Amino acid sequence: MKLFLSLLFLFTFVLPQPLHAQDNLPNWHMAGANAQRTSWVAAEVNPQQADSFGVLWYRPIEAYIGQHVQLTTGYGNIYVATARGLYALNANTGEVTWRYDTELPLGHSPTVVDGMAFVGGLDRRVYALDAQTGQLRWQFEGAQAGFTTSPLVVEGMVLLGGRDG
Repeated sequence: MKLFLSLLFLFTFVLPQPLHAQDNLPNWHMAGANAQRTSWVAAEVNPQQADSFGVLWYRPIEAYIGQHVQLTTGYGNIYVATARGLYALNANTGEVTWRYDTELPLGHSPTVVDGMAFVGGLDRRVYALDAQTGQLRWQFEGAQAGFTTSPLVVEGMVLLGGRDG
């Protein structure tokens, strides 16, 4: 239900036309839109656009989505972290581009940058997936507890805090 409401809001109020027609809009590559986590981009929605809004597509996802998970975008996809794993949905059609299953739920939103989707899980792993194919490129398994933060990618490093401090 939460995903439905999130997607309904996104496609009703934010994306009044197909994404391919909005090439001038920035992608939302990480939780909070940017490394400062401001949740702000220059694109605006105004009342004059209200008549052009509509649902572009609807895609039910059976897996639970955590309350703090934000949708992220890039490479023509919308990325959704769930209790089942990471989904990449085609931004124009809603079709599942790929899904990467994990043993335990993912802890927060993925960060999509430099052709990769990075996400931490409650299984104490950090996953680095090809953003376009979902193929696992590498994973880190050294944490003592799971990850419930969204990764920050800075100067070639993937940073995120774990539940073990």
